Amino acid sequence: MQTLFWTSLTIGILIQRSSARLLDDHCKTSTGMRVWNGENAELKAAAWMAGVRNETNFLCGGTVIHKRFVLTAAHCIKDQGNLFVRLGAYNLSLPVVEYSVSNSVFHREFSYRTGQNDIGLLQLPLDIVFTGQIYPICIDLNPTEKREVENANTLDAYGWGKTRTANISEILQRVTLQHYNSRRCNQIARAPLTLNQICAGSSDRDTCNGDSGGPLIQKVNYNGTRHLTQLGIVSYGSESCKGLGVYTDVTSYADWIEEKIEALYPEYSRQSSPTAIAKQVSLRPSTETSVFGVENFGQARLLFEPCGTSLSTRIMNGYNAEPEAAAWMAAILINTTFLSCAGTVIHRRFVLTAAHCLIDRQEENLTLRLGAYDIRYPTLEYGVIKKIIHDGFDLRQMTHDIGLLLLSRDIEFSLHLYPICIILNPEVKSKVDSAYTFDAYGWGKTNESLLSNVLQKVTLDRYDRIRDLKLYNI
Repeated sequence: MQTLFWTSLTIGILIQRSSARLLDDHCKTSTGMRVWNGENAELKAAAWMAGVRNETNFLCGGTVIHKRFVLTAAHCIKDQGNLFVRLGAYNLSLPVVEYSVSNSVFHREFSYRTGQNDIGLLQLPLDIVFTGQIYPICIDLNPTEKREVENANTLDAYGWGKTRTANISEILQRVTLQHYNSRRCNQIARAPLTLNQICAGSSDRDTCNGDSGGPLIQKVNYNGTRHLTQLGIVSYGSESCKGLGVYTDVTSYADWIEEKIEALYPEYSRQSSPTAIAKQVSLRPSTETSVFGVENFGQARLLFEPCGTSLSTRIMNGYNAEPEAAAWMAAILINTTFLSCAGTVIHRRFVLTAAHCLIDRQEENLTLRLGAYDIRYPTLEYGVIKKIIHDGFDLRQMTHDIGLLLLSRDIEFSLHLYPICIILNPEVKSKVDSAYTFDAYGWGKTNESLLSNVLQKVTLDRYDRIRDLKLYNI
């Protein structure tokens, strides 16, 4: 890795914490990691999932398929009042990004009685800001690729529906289902299945109440890169939540999806905006890891690109940091402009940074942008009511270059925003002295001499102080 230049760096080392005294105990691990129990979905699946609710209750799942649209099941949104979608939520109870719904549309031939044409769209009044934590799933708009659905042996379903304990799960769940011939589902179907529906299930696993609107998913190879692609939407199944379930075949409704998006959102262009789509599903949790079998979709035409893979994987070139690092990073802005300084969340009211970043800066002009992997995108911002600079800081010699910023309100910690650890007992300093390498993070200049919009990471070797003195001619 070539050298990166920073005005502010965050450094991390791995040490034993048995004797450590931590400033904020929330820093031990991400909230999501503490609830992982082998039955929950992978963390990254929350990026394209949407929780659909009305003013009082959680209703269904859905999927982000476009910067203005969420795909779900018709039965979830018909005859509902005001609707809202919660995005990027691995745990539904934690604060996340939430959008109101400006318009809802479902297939005009949807039938409660037969369960056919169970597909709908939710339009948002604002563009979704895609980040490392929120991005769309892929929807293939090429109708000729429907045969790939027929060839898929297994499909993964996601949702927050009832688990084996008969309770709605706050944690996103995943289940791997076998794909069956449509005739096999006729025994539980409200009406004989059509070519626009998918039959899937398992003897001891299935989708369940609360998962409707969620997706059936496969990994698909597009030009050598695997993308998560939605092939189905959870529609209905047996009351016992075991055995077989019926799902809407998304590939059969590619034209309908595109026509509705064009009608509701004139800025959309079939030629220039490929898109991704997902489906609604009720599910029971599974510990299995599914292996996706669709390897080539031929002449795929996607509803929205990029889709089906984290932004971080698309931009990773050896210089960009892992998206999780954004959880404790703070970008410092002066009058809404990036100051070229960074800091770290160490407490619900404090950010740690360098003293030289705060010289001649007034608190009322400072803003902290938290949880930002790419600082161009709006994230949570906090005002500063007090800056604290070390009394011994010397700008010429750069000694005691440390400072604190007191925020105007408490930070609400979540899956994507939590503090880094600070060890307060001095005797642990010997561990720091024995470290050979450090990781540094920031949005500073790269080898192209440009400030980076995307959070960067560099691994540095540890040198003794004598070498440092020679390097800086001190």
